[in-house]
Amino acid sequence: MERRTPEELWRLYLELSREMLKFLKEDDVDRFLDIEAQRAKVFGQMEACSIEAFRVTQEGRSLVEELKPIEMQIIYNTKVWLNKSRTQHETVLDYEVRGFDPNGHLVNREM
Repeated sequence: MERRTPEELWRLYLELSREMLKFLKEDDVDRFLDIEAQRAKVFGQMEACSIEAFRVTQEGRSLVEELKPIEMQIIYNTKVWLNKSRTQHETVLDYEVRGFDPNGHLVNREM
C-alpha cells in the first residue's frame, strides 16, 4: 500500500465525503455504505500518521472548514433516510396479514 501524506489523506477524506453525500441524496444506500467503508479506512490511515500537524496549517484549517458543512449534510441526510426507512418498515408491519380466517383476513393494526 502506498504511503500518502497527511495532506493527501485529508483531500481524499474530503472527496469521499462529497461522494457519500452525493449517493445519499440519490438514495443509493449501497454505494453510500461502500464509500463510507473506504472513508473509514482513510481515517484509520489519517490516525496512523500525524494528521494534526497538517490540520493546524492554513491549508489544513481551510480543508476542515470545507469539510464541516459536508459532514453536517451527511448527518442530516442520514437521519432523514433512517426516519424514512423506519416509517416504511412500520407501515409494512401495520398491514401485515395475520392468520387465515375463512371470513376474511385480519389486518394487523397494532401500534
